[in-house]
Amino acid sequence: MEFAFFTENELKCPCCGEMKMDIRFMDRMSGLRICVNEPMPVTSGYRCKKHNKAVGGRPNSAHLIGRAVDINIYHNKVYKMLSHLLTYGLTGVGFKQTGAANHRIIHLDDLEQTENRMRPTVWTY
Repeated sequence: MEFAFFTENELKCPCCGEMKMDIRFMDRMSGLRICVNEPMPVTSGYRCKKHNKAVGGRPNSAHLIGRAVDINIYHNKVYKMLSHLLTYGLTGVGFKQTGAANHRIIHLDDLEQTENRMRPTVWTY
């Protein structure tokens, strides 16, 4: 299955090849992509439990249910994107602060607030 602006190849789990992205989440990402009008290369999409554990993902990661992506984005593109996240229902934003300046990662998800999860929220890793 392909989504506007995103390929199955970049969204599938590199471990097992499964791609179980949530359609509502991908609609939000497509809307954001149109609004930002910038490429949003996915570095991590759907993850099986084995791969999530191998990359140090949280046991309850939104990647496990196809409601998160990590994308390679930096400089003024980040600022442009940030101003539109809530409009598209994206409630979790994580910034990877390490690595080359032109290879920064931003995590985006659309999870709801629960008793144990504050939303919307922003964090660094």
